[in-house]
Formats: sequence, structure tokens, C-alpha cells
Amino acid sequence: MEHLRSKLVMENRLLRILEHFWLAKVDYARNISRDTEIQRPVVVEYLNALEEDGLIEKFTNTSIKRTEAKLKKSAEVHKHHTYFQLTKLGINTLKSIDTSSYLELIGTECISRLKKKKERQFDDEKCERMKKMGLLDRHLELTNLGKEVL
Repeated sequence: MEHLRSKLVMENRLLRILEHFWLAKVDYARNISRDTEIQRPVVVEYLNALEEDGLIEKFTNTSIKRTEAKLKKSAEVHKHHTYFQLTKLGINTLKSIDTSSYLELIGTECISRLKKKKERQFDDEKCERMKKMGLLDRHLELTNLGKEVL
């Protein structure tokens, strides 16, 4: 589970997709893309990776009820897409991620760059890594997650 936790912390888009399932319970790629604002081909790629890691699984019922898919508007629909849901491993991995998970992986040099805006540069490898982790936005400003970790 430690490897999976590190993977999610290092790639914020993977984590956002998994967190989407926490809210939605059951969903499919186009809806996830719409909600997370991650391009659909990337969502599909990440869904496959998350399924391979055992964090999500295909939802096998032939119809979806709103009690199962929290973001569905109608009471019940027949499946027209490939739906996924969190597994127990996915739930436990999500629960294990906190600010200390980020602190373990970024190191003191990155923490220094989080504290001092003057030390952040666009072509810097460490800043790029912190953007990928969701700690900095594309303008190298602290995100809410970055402020929480700091």
C-alpha cells in the first residue's frame, strides 16, 4: 500500500480521480473528465492504471441507481458506459493520505521553495514535481493543498 500511496501523492491527477470516486461512488470516464477537468484520454489512461493497481474495479450491475452513483440525475439508468467503483484497497489507500505523506516525499529543498516564492522557477525540476503533486499551480503559486502541506 505504501507504493500506491506514494504513486497517488506524486501524481495529483490520479489522486483527484480516486477522490472523485469517494464522492460519486460509481462513475464513468466522461463524467469524471467533466468533474475533474482532466482530459478524457488521460482519465481513461488513469482509470486503467488505477484498475491495474487494484484501487478501482468495474461496476458489474446492468443498471445504475442513484443510490449507487451519487452524481446521477435520474433515479435509474441502464449502463451505456464502463462504470467503475472504489475497492477496499482504494478506500484504505485514500484514507492513508495526509499532509505527512507529502512531506515524506518532497524533501527539505522543496519545502524551502514552497516557503519562498523567489526560489521558484519555471524550468526547475523540483518545482515541476511540486506542480505534478498539486502543491503549486501553473503560475508557481501555492495551491490550497500546498498551503495545507506547508
